[in-house]
Amino acid sequence: GLAVLIKFVAIINLPIVFVWFLLNKKLKKNLIFFLVPILFLIAWSIHNKLVYGEIQILKKSLAVGLFFGPVKEIPLLTYIGGAFIFPLSILWLSFKYNKVYIWFFIFFFSVVNLFFNLLGYSNLQNLFFGVFISSSVILIFIFAEHLKKTNFQNEVFFLVTWFFLYFLFFASVSAIIAVRYLLPLLPPVIMLLVKISEKVSGRKVFLMITVTAGIILSLFLAHSDYILAGSYRDIADYVKLNYIGKVFFRGDMSFRGFQYYMEKSGFICLNESIADNLSGNYLIASIFSVRTKLNPEIEKNEKFVEEKYVFTKNPFRTMSPSANAGFHLNMYGLLPYSVSKMPLEKFTIYKIK
Repeated sequence: GLAVLIKFVAIINLPIVFVWFLLNKKLKKNLIFFLVPILFLIAWSIHNKLVYGEIQILKKSLAVGLFFGPVKEIPLLTYIGGAFIFPLSILWLSFKYNKVYIWFFIFFFSVVNLFFNLLGYSNLQNLFFGVFISSSVILIFIFAEHLKKTNFQNEVFFLVTWFFLYFLFFASVSAIIAVRYLLPLLPPVIMLLVKISEKVSGRKVFLMITVTAGIILSLFLAHSDYILAGSYRDIADYVKLNYIGKVFFRGDMSFRGFQYYMEKSGFICLNESIADNLSGNYLIASIFSVRTKLNPEIEKNEKFVEEKYVFTKNPFRTMSPSANAGFHLNMYGLLPYSVSKMPLEKFTIYKIK
């Protein structure tokens, strides 16, 4: 119940738990516990209706609808194949589990690599797309094969159902994709891979390499993300110390860290409703600023002042349009992470004439 209140997508947990009770013939015994989250939802809905005049979870469910498209389906696959389990570990396990997956990988990797090469992506990005998407697709095939090999054993059926219910939700209903949104998919993936690894040789080596490689990669990604997050605090402090007068920033739906520190420093979000008394003031934008519609006269009167770059020796990028990395939001990149020598961030400061 609390999980649903934190993130409405957790409502999918209810049919998953219901399936588990049915499979194990424990529905009557555990019905009282199953009713707890439902009571939470009823109480929350009553609160919404009394306070806001509407039931938010119902409104959001009706407003989203079905949505399909490559800008969502591609990152769904790359995030699962690249950010859940170390991707090379998925491939190694699949080759051990059934050698036919070697040919599967060669086929999927070649097709995906060719597709993104034709779209003009760099060789390195094509490599990431090929490995991540191939790993994700093969993972789905392995789960289906393992379910069949175990004769639809209750535990395996439950875990596979858990995985595919959430997968279908994100593939069809969810409007945006971010790695953190996909976390409900992680537990069944881990448990299924551990169960599958019991049937292959070199299990201890597989688990050790997977955990070690995952920790090392996570540290690189966390460090890069930490530098990026800190840059918004630093640029806010820099502008506050070096510029006198009103400071506006562009992008009220931009990357949230930028917006947070701008507003915390007293800077004002510039949008189309603000058009007067801007002369002599400053405007700052980041790479992630969503270009909100402005009065045409403001853009004509923008005078470039300076640019501030954020660099790091760490080549990994979690959020970078140039590197096609969109760990926190798929609108900035179709990969969960990538590698680049480009700056993590660029802030551009203008003076409004």
